[in-house]
Amino acid sequence: MKRLGKILGIPCIGFAEYAKGDWPTFEDGKTLEITRFFLGNDEAAEPRSIRKIEMALEHRQLFVLVIKCLLPRQERRWAANFLDLALMYHMAKSLPINLPLLIIHHMNRVIAKKQANHSIPYGFLLTRIFQYFKVPLRSGLPSKQLNNLVISKQTQHRGTAHATPGAVPASGIELSSQIEQLRQELQAESHLQTTRFNKLQKEIQQIRDSLEMIHSILAHSDD
Repeated sequence: MKRLGKILGIPCIGFAEYAKGDWPTFEDGKTLEITRFFLGNDEAAEPRSIRKIEMALEHRQLFVLVIKCLLPRQERRWAANFLDLALMYHMAKSLPINLPLLIIHHMNRVIAKKQANHSIPYGFLLTRIFQYFKVPLRSGLPSKQLNNLVISKQTQHRGTAHATPGAVPASGIELSSQIEQLRQELQAESHLQTTRFNKLQKEIQQIRDSLEMIHSILAHSDD
């Protein structure tokens, strides 16, 4: 944890209880106080999650910060759970948060437990971690290259079909030859894209393996 804090330049002090499905541990009455704080009234009879629409505008910004930066997630982004509210409360009251330890807990949930509903979070921090551990990185391949080729060939074919008046139209044999040539080119390009995709998949798996190794090192480091 301390090593991760050093890499990211983030202090390793403050709130860090990663509780899912229940409130973090607080003194008696604190959870109800937090609920009422974000509801903006004292009408709540018991602690509960709070929908985004129920929050004040400034508290909605804290909620967005939690679900997109501190503990990123792809589901239930319309309501703050107990952990969300605890983090929001600490930010609203300028209380310290142990972000490195929360990152380790959240990455463990997403990666080590193979949570299907979550993508790999912290893309804005992982590059720095990868560079620190000298993990090679590279740019992705253009995703629309094959589509552009198809559009280009279709445009070329339409231009041949709509020739100027008086021009001699292509015979059926010539047209079949052009179609066969196009098919072969597309097949070759498809094979090339498949090869590149398989190579990229291997590189992604290598990065995932490296990430799990880094996570293991950080989680068990005594530094």
